[in-house]
Amino acid sequence: MKKGKWINIEKSGLEAREVWKCEKCGGTVRVKPGDEAENGVPFCPDCDRERTFVRTEVRGVQKEPERVWVAIITHRHGNDVLVARSEAGINGKVYDFVSDWWDDEVEDPENNPLPEDHAEAVSRYFGEIATDETLDLESYEVSD
Repeated sequence: MKKGKWINIEKSGLEAREVWKCEKCGGTVRVKPGDEAENGVPFCPDCDRERTFVRTEVRGVQKEPERVWVAIITHRHGNDVLVARSEAGINGKVYDFVSDWWDDEVEDPENNPLPEDHAEAVSRYFGEIATDETLDLESYEVSD
């Protein structure tokens, strides 16, 4: 077999755990997506990195369903809908909204500056400062 460049082993939709057995020494190695291989076949660490493996088993574990986080902010001008792929991402977007409007909503912004703590800023903004505005935060599973 001709040698090719190193590639990453990928299995779409599954987090694969492949077990390969070396034809030369009998050793086994477990392979997962992202492990380096040549032409999709792993190297044997005991046979001086020769490509002597044969796949003997594939175990797949279904990935966790992908989720998105959605924040709907209702205010006197309408709604802002924010979407992110992570909880940290949506929290950052909500904080950005709060920081954009803080000085306009606070009565005395110089003596009442935006808190650096994101959770405190969001809590104070919707709970004390902009009481006519609401924040609804939900996460949803994405399906094909």
